[in-house]
Amino acid sequence: MSDLLADIFGVDPSSEETMLAVRQLDSDSDFLNQMILERYKTYDDPADFAEKIGVSLERLEEFETDPLDFDLMFIRQYAHALDLFINHEVVPASVLHEQPQPHVNNRLVTDLLATYRSAWKTRAPRDPRDLYIEKAS
Repeated sequence: MSDLLADIFGVDPSSEETMLAVRQLDSDSDFLNQMILERYKTYDDPADFAEKIGVSLERLEEFETDPLDFDLMFIRQYAHALDLFINHEVVPASVLHEQPQPHVNNRLVTDLLATYRSAWKTRAPRDPRDLYIEKAS
């Protein structure tokens, strides 16, 4: 079966470039998801947290529903209010290519997009060992 979006945009779902992009999305999704879970544990009332970070409840809910489209400034503000430190790690792609490929080798691009959009509804990190958030000391 052909992936219509991949065909239209000329993307090879099994290429190293695509796999790198998928791994980047996985990494981003994991740390954002863990941060949102921390907010749930720390603040029962989202309105209180929205007020603490100076945004509307609507904006907070938008972020917690689909955080991949938010700017870094908002993410830092959110993490700071939770007393979290975000540790970015830069790794050469060649090192990633030596590691086993993620579980998405033969999935369609449209399936990947649907997976990332629906993952935010469950709000559970996929693999906590891959998360890069540390409590600030």
